[in-house]
Amino acid sequence: MMKTKTLFSKVVGVTFEGRQKILAQMQGFEIIQLRPEPDNKYDGNAIAVWVAFPPEAQMETAHIGYIPKELASEIAPHMDGEFFIGEVDHMIGGFQTREGENASLGCVIRVEIPDDE
Repeated sequence: MMKTKTLFSKVVGVTFEGRQKILAQMQGFEIIQLRPEPDNKYDGNAIAVWVAFPPEAQMETAHIGYIPKELASEIAPHMDGEFFIGEVDHMIGGFQTREGENASLGCVIRVEIPDDE
């Protein structure tokens, strides 16, 4: 049996391409999929985070951002073109700042990855 470790990570890039509207529909604890993007023009180790919505939702899956670059370089070699499944651990942000603006929404995910040690 392969040894694994639990990884927690904030999702980055959540303020681009209308992703805040997607995060606003999330409750937390949704199933996520990590998808390698070896052809990504910014980072060959890029790992996209996709969320799966329940059948009654308006959409089935949506791209909500990426694993941070430093962590992606650690995880990508284990993926071998495959997807990893995990879940949203909790939602963050969305509160009102002292200046009266709303802080961006975000999320922290949890996924099991192979443990090299």
